[in-house]
Amino acid sequence: MPLKSLPRLSSSPLCQSPKLSILSASIPLRAVQKILSIDPAYYTDHVRYHAALDPASEQTRDLRELYTAFGKLTHEAVLPRQTKVRYYEELIRTFVRLDFGVYASTQPRLAQINGKLGPSTLKEVLLANPGRRWSSYELFEQHSTSDRDVKHIVLQRLVDGEKADTEPEDIKISFFKARNILKLAADSFADLGQDSQKRLVTDFFALELDSYIAVLPLDVDVRKQLLELPDLTPKQRLSLLTLDLPDPVLIENLVPIARAGKLETSENEKLMHEQLGFLPALDPEKTAWKLIQVLEPLPQAAAAIAKARGFFLEKPQAVPPDSLAASLDELNFLIGAHETVRTGAAPVLVETTSPQIACAKILLHAWNGCQDEALDEYNAAITKWGAETDTSSQLVYCLVLATLLQHDVQLAQYIRKRAVDAGLVSKSADRRVADTMKTYGDLVEEKRDARQGLQNEVLSTLVHLAETVETA
Repeated sequence: MPLKSLPRLSSSPLCQSPKLSILSASIPLRAVQKILSIDPAYYTDHVRYHAALDPASEQTRDLRELYTAFGKLTHEAVLPRQTKVRYYEELIRTFVRLDFGVYASTQPRLAQINGKLGPSTLKEVLLANPGRRWSSYELFEQHSTSDRDVKHIVLQRLVDGEKADTEPEDIKISFFKARNILKLAADSFADLGQDSQKRLVTDFFALELDSYIAVLPLDVDVRKQLLELPDLTPKQRLSLLTLDLPDPVLIENLVPIARAGKLETSENEKLMHEQLGFLPALDPEKTAWKLIQVLEPLPQAAAAIAKARGFFLEKPQAVPPDSLAASLDELNFLIGAHETVRTGAAPVLVETTSPQIACAKILLHAWNGCQDEALDEYNAAITKWGAETDTSSQLVYCLVLATLLQHDVQLAQYIRKRAVDAGLVSKSADRRVADTMKTYGDLVEEKRDARQGLQNEVLSTLVHLAETVETA
C-alpha cells in the first residue's frame, strides 16, 4: 500500500524532473550526466512502496542508489556551504523515514563542511533512528539544539530505550544515561508519560542517585504513587516530597522524615556531582519543620505533628517562635498563590516581608494582568534584597516570566540584558531565563496559548519558592 503520510516527492527540489533545481552551471558535467540518467518517476514509485520492501530487495537497492547519487551530486557541486547544508537536509528529510542509511551516508559529508541539522530535520532523524550505530543522545550532541520537541524525543529514548533495545537490561537506565537525563533541560519532561517517569525514578533509586530525583519535574500524581511503594528509605521519601502533594500524603510522610537523621551521600552521587557540578541538598530536619508548619492548622495532622516534634525535643530551637510564625504565614501565602494560579481562586495579597513573597507577588500580579504592579514589586524588592546574587537572580527570573505572561517579549529581552550587564543574574539563572524565553517563542510559533503553556513553569516556581523558606 502507498504511504499516505509521505509528502509529495515532486514538491522537493531533490526529486523534481531531470532538470533538478540543484543543478547549476558550476556542477561537473559527469555528475550532471549521471543524475540525468535516473528516471525520477521510476524511483518515486519505489519510494512510495518502500515501507513494505525487504532490505535486500532490488527495489530497495535502487532507492539507496538514488539517495547515494543525490548525495554525491551535492558533494561534487560547487555551491556555497549553507546551500549544500540545505540540500543535505532535504535529502535526509525525504528518505530517512524509509531508510536510515541515508543519514549514515550523508552525515560524514555534512560533518566535512561543519553542517548541523535544523530541529525539524533532526526530529525526523531521531524518529527514524534504530539506535544501533548512534544513540539518540549522540545524535542530539552532533546537532545540539534547544528545541523542546527534539529534547523530548531524546529524553523518551533515554528512559524507554532505543528501537533496537529489546532486552530489559538494554532499557534499564545506566549511570551514563542518568547523567544525560539530568543534562537535558527540565522542560523536556513535560510530555513524558507517567509509566516512564516511574521507571526513571525506580532506576535512579537502584543507582543510589536519590538526591537527584528532587530536581526532576515529576508529575504530582507520579510522586504520590511512588511514595506508596513499600520499603522506601527516608532519603527516597525526601527526594519525592513537595509541598503541592495532597495533605494526607504529607501527613503520612512527616514522621519518617522527622526521624531520618543524617543522610549519607552515595558514591554514585559523589561521582555525578563531579561530572555535573551540582548535588541537590536534602535536609530532613528542615523539611520536617516546614511540613509541621504547613500541616499545623489541620486537626487530622495533630498526632503526626506531636510525634515528629518528639524527635526534636532535645535539640535547641534554631528559629525563635516569632520567626516560625512568620515563616508559617509566608508558606501559607505561597500555597495560596499556587492555588490562585492552578485553579483561578481569588488572590489574597500580604505585606512583602521576604524575597520569596516578592517573587510570588510579581507572578500573581502578572497572572492577573497587572504588569505595572509587578514592576513596582520588583523595583522595591531588588532595592531591598538585590545585594545577594541568588536572590536577585530569582527576582529577575520572576520578572521575565511575568513579562512573558503579558506577551511583551521586547521588554523581557530588555530586562534580561540590563540584569546581565548589572551583574544581577548568575550564569545558571541566565540559562534558565533563556530556556523560558525559548519555550515562550516555541509556544507562539506553534500558535499555542502562551499563558496556559507557561502555567506549569509558574506553578513549579511557586513550589520552589515555598521550599526555600527558612524554617529551621
